[in-house]
Amino acid sequence: MELVGKYREDLYICAQCSFCTTTCETIGYTLWESNTPKGRMFALKELLEGNLEGKSSIMEELSTSAFNCTLCGRCEAVCQTDIKLRDLWLNLRTELVDRGHFPQKLSLMRDGINDTGNVANYPNNERASWVDFVEDAPDHLFQNEKADVVYFVGCMSSFSPAISSIPESFAQVLHKAGVDFTILGEKEMCCTYPLLVGGLGGDKELTDRLRKANVDAVKATGAKEMVFTCPSCYLTWKEEYIEQYGLDVELYHSTHYIRDLARDGKIKLNKTDTKVCYHDPCDLGRNSKEYEAPRKIISYTGAQLAEPDQTKEIAYCCGGGGVVEVYDPDLSTYMSSAAVRAFDETGAEITLTACQQCKRTFQSTAKAINSSMKYMDIVEFVLEHME
Repeated sequence: MELVGKYREDLYICAQCSFCTTTCETIGYTLWESNTPKGRMFALKELLEGNLEGKSSIMEELSTSAFNCTLCGRCEAVCQTDIKLRDLWLNLRTELVDRGHFPQKLSLMRDGINDTGNVANYPNNERASWVDFVEDAPDHLFQNEKADVVYFVGCMSSFSPAISSIPESFAQVLHKAGVDFTILGEKEMCCTYPLLVGGLGGDKELTDRLRKANVDAVKATGAKEMVFTCPSCYLTWKEEYIEQYGLDVELYHSTHYIRDLARDGKIKLNKTDTKVCYHDPCDLGRNSKEYEAPRKIISYTGAQLAEPDQTKEIAYCCGGGGVVEVYDPDLSTYMSSAAVRAFDETGAEITLTACQQCKRTFQSTAKAINSSMKYMDIVEFVLEHME
């Protein structure tokens, strides 16, 4: 494998200390060490040294291990030798896909994105249907030809009824704050995050086509700022768009934007004594290093913050990342269950998060294990407490 040569130094630096294994949330589900970060590193080193020649099953075993991973980054957060493990797992997936060793459901996902421009596999001209449910929406339905700010909604928020309240709420927050913003409607395409984390980023024709359509749509508005309620869209634009396409646009997650609106007095939040728990989404927290903004917003409301036992750099993963839910929903639910129980133990009335996938996954799991916890995105909480 080309990968083992590229990461040769890391494979020898790995101390096989098991910190990553004890932190990985999949171990209790799979019960095999080969399915842990440590197990993958060991297998890759054995491949490098030629000790697995003739063992035809190794690629399938590596594939099972590599794709039983949400790419949450917890293993990297505790790595004692500072190996960039998430980057390694992403590249491993890409090479496995190139070799034909990957869950075939991912091919269906890729075909759907190719055909419709979104991961939900719905007609893309329905992207802005959620606006119909926004109370007192303006006549232009938040779709202006020109604007200072583009709100990039994302596939799941656009098409999933379970979380459509997130874009509905954020659009109202921006509108009430007097922000000159627009959504792209059917001109918005999948940001390509599902393709990247699914190891399908090697399909350059597809990823370039989707990204160019998004870039052209944003440029046409003349906007100098973009804001995202989806941390994965935000992370993808930050890492894959700005430098590559020479875009002169500032990127913000919704928590950055709301924090600044509240700080600058452009929105005012009513005080509440509600006890809330906050969950750090993987792509906003560990993978984008943003922990302060959501907590600052909570402090502006006066709400009592109850942190779960594992938070910030080692926060729980909701189980919905890395497109794991596409091919192994049971693993996704297993991982989510640990987090839901931890949130219950805080005694909070509401668990807030800042990711549509986290909210959707937690709500579904809470129902399955009879948890009465209420889940909200932080933009919904803000709208509820705006003057």
